[in-house]
Amino acid sequence: MSLRIIHMPPGAGKAHRELLSAALIDGSTRDHSNKYIIFPTRHLLEDRRNLVHGSLGDCYIPPCMMTLNQLATHVFKVNSKWRIFPREFVAPAISLLSGISIGYATLVADFISEIRLHFPDADHAGIRKRLEEAFVKENTPEEVAARSFECLGFMEQFESSLATEGFIDSSAIITAVSTHLDNTRISTLILDGFYELTPTELNFVNALVRQAENTIALVPVSHPGDDLKYCYSTELANEFNVIPETLETKEKSPTLEYFPAKGMEHEAEAIARDIKANWLNSRNRDLRNTWIVFPKLAPYRALIGRVLNRYGIPHCFSKEKTLLESAPYRDLMAMLDALNSDFQRVPFARMLQSPYFENIPAEVRDATPSVSLAAGLIRGKGAWRRVFKARGLLKECNIILKALEPLITTKSTTFGSYLNNLLDVLARLGFAPGEEGLSETEEALGRIAQLDPIFAGSKKGVSLEEFTEAVRCALGASSSTTNGTKGGAGVKISELFEVRGLEPKMLYLGGLKDGDIPAKQDMDLILPDRIRRRLGLVDMNRFMHLQSHIFRRLTATSGKFFLSYPTMEGDKLFLPSIFLSEGNASDLSVKGVYCTEELQTYRASAPVPPKEVSSIAFAKEGTSIRVTDIDSYRSCPRRHFIEKVLGLTPPEVQQYEIDAKELGIIAHRVMEGLISGPLPPLDTFTERAESILNNALANSELDKYLADIMKESFLALLPEIHELESKLEEEGIKSHELEVDVRGSINGINLRGKIDRIDNNNDNTVSLMDYKTGASDISAVSALRGENLQLFIYAAMLAARGKSLKRVGIYKLKDISLKWVPNPRDLKNGNDINTIIDAASEFLKETASQMAHGSYPAQPLKEDRCMNCHERSFCPYIQGTGEGPNV
Repeated sequence: MSLRIIHMPPGAGKAHRELLSAALIDGSTRDHSNKYIIFPTRHLLEDRRNLVHGSLGDCYIPPCMMTLNQLATHVFKVNSKWRIFPREFVAPAISLLSGISIGYATLVADFISEIRLHFPDADHAGIRKRLEEAFVKENTPEEVAARSFECLGFMEQFESSLATEGFIDSSAIITAVSTHLDNTRISTLILDGFYELTPTELNFVNALVRQAENTIALVPVSHPGDDLKYCYSTELANEFNVIPETLETKEKSPTLEYFPAKGMEHEAEAIARDIKANWLNSRNRDLRNTWIVFPKLAPYRALIGRVLNRYGIPHCFSKEKTLLESAPYRDLMAMLDALNSDFQRVPFARMLQSPYFENIPAEVRDATPSVSLAAGLIRGKGAWRRVFKARGLLKECNIILKALEPLITTKSTTFGSYLNNLLDVLARLGFAPGEEGLSETEEALGRIAQLDPIFAGSKKGVSLEEFTEAVRCALGASSSTTNGTKGGAGVKISELFEVRGLEPKMLYLGGLKDGDIPAKQDMDLILPDRIRRRLGLVDMNRFMHLQSHIFRRLTATSGKFFLSYPTMEGDKLFLPSIFLSEGNASDLSVKGVYCTEELQTYRASAPVPPKEVSSIAFAKEGTSIRVTDIDSYRSCPRRHFIEKVLGLTPPEVQQYEIDAKELGIIAHRVMEGLISGPLPPLDTFTERAESILNNALANSELDKYLADIMKESFLALLPEIHELESKLEEEGIKSHELEVDVRGSINGINLRGKIDRIDNNNDNTVSLMDYKTGASDISAVSALRGENLQLFIYAAMLAARGKSLKRVGIYKLKDISLKWVPNPRDLKNGNDINTIIDAASEFLKETASQMAHGSYPAQPLKEDRCMNCHERSFCPYIQGTGEGPNV
């Protein structure tokens, strides 16, 4: 047995190839099947494959190339009778055995996996003893220690249940496999790209070295003086009493220049443009050796894929997309979630409008979005039947609910029977996730039945919720066929920890913002960091060192690299990573490279969005304008055209609350009944109000809960209403006219409307009132600016009939207050009611002329209304192409 440990600093690429070739080529033999090359990641394996095959000639039996975990699994399957329990089902199994939540069970599963990797030779008693010693030395609180011991108990229960049925946890394979190497002949062992190993992995590597005739360990270091306290080479050298070698190279410290992008989208665009520019200029056409790497891929995955597609750049994600992340199976999970939540609105609506359930009637699929939004908060089969019955789709709804019955009616059963029922339901609904039909689904979910032997002796059956979690785990562990460009061609996209050891020809390292790199380790909710350090687990210091090592190694060994980070996203500002502190910010973006959409825009003159909707006649001769439309038009002509002329409103989820329109109708009915005669005493006033309220609510569509709330709230306001009406009587009001329909003509403009209340005063003048249930205001100043003209136009219509106007007012039912215009200050400033009426008449004339000519510009009267406008994204005024200044 011979062992060489060689530290490979940056710049040792040629020496690496020579060492690899020399270790593989053994005389004239062409049979290399007993030579093993082991890698830490599958990406490094794929990268080295061409190098290995290129050095062996034309005709040969290739060496065995695997990752360490692949080799352990292969050897264990060949030499052991134990069955491997699927990793994805560990958390559901622990949850079922221990009766804990799936979230807690997931933490326990991670705890078991990490403990097994760091304590290879310890049994449960030994692990408990080590934990106790660590807790005592670190003076750990009892509740923290108790939680850890509880997890250890779950671990013992889980592993005991597996052993009873002949299973072994996948995390324990690498521990057990060290004793199964006797029948494995290894002439040459090459350990390529490993930097750090867990104690369990190191034990397995030691066993492999003992089994091999010759071993060479090629250890990547970030620079010749690298701190190797976390590197496995020291422990390996001590175990076999050898001295590690370090190759001498001419170290070149790379000059770090990074691009501070305006945002994530801008950063992705800059990367895509640079790749395309290098391709067009023939500087880099080797896309298979081009990598885009992010510290965290999840925030960038959808974004970078979309941008690369726009620029026509082939790509693939190194971390495969799971079935759970694909659209068909998200809809399948929505179906199961709906069944678990008694047909809750969002998941069931998603299932009903899914294109992957082909047997759902098209009428139901088309009606579901509007039905779902209009229904608001909804759950239960009966509620869905009612809303679809209103659309004439009750029969179709019943067909769907009947197809789901096998899953609903199954109680206390096994995973296998639930699986059969699920496949039956999917067949009835015509579930078609892809070209392979249900075969892919059956293959992905078939392993769920392996859970049944573990719980064969349990009296408690499996619930639909537990089966749903098992389905979620199975789909989350199954790879999707959709993973970027077919065949895995093109640019590779990956996370930082997955590319350790690689030496790409072109590297794009993005997302280098402070907090993401170096990133903090995910919080361990079971073992505190100081306990992890005491036990030799991965702690904060080790985690930070590994990130620094990978970053320095990548930038030092890549042929070329492009560093970037987003300076902001939304309203959040970001700082660059501390790893960029020695670098310089530079504009590395490429100009003159366009995506397909940009080329289409430049090559064809895109039509300018119109400033206004024109040439639409609003009124024919003899027709009248609603008074309320005047304020609506003046507020924003474009929005008035969309909402009032076209009758279009944005779809919104119906909230469980009293509709504003319904509230206004009921409030007007109640006030009409209350103020119809002389004001009675408060007791009689209250009795009359309660009777009127009961009748009004009985004729409304409010459910009992909301009706009771409204009744209680209104009755609580009665003393204040009575007090306000008493003050009005004292001021000299002799009679009321309520809900008065008015029609008339001002300056030749025909108008129509309804006045909520006209009070006839003792001085032969009249006052107008408008009841408001929400926020509203009125003033002489705003009216003179052309705002809130409704009451003043009504006043002008009454004045044209010979009425003498005194004032107009807003009667706020929200806080029982009355605001009059003009008030004493207005009169002092010379703004009496006639002055305001004259101004309103002029604004009316101007507005009616614009409406008659079909002019609907995007020109709001006040910009504050634009903030919550549903047309904001499409409005020429907001986007800067309409009239007025850009917002």
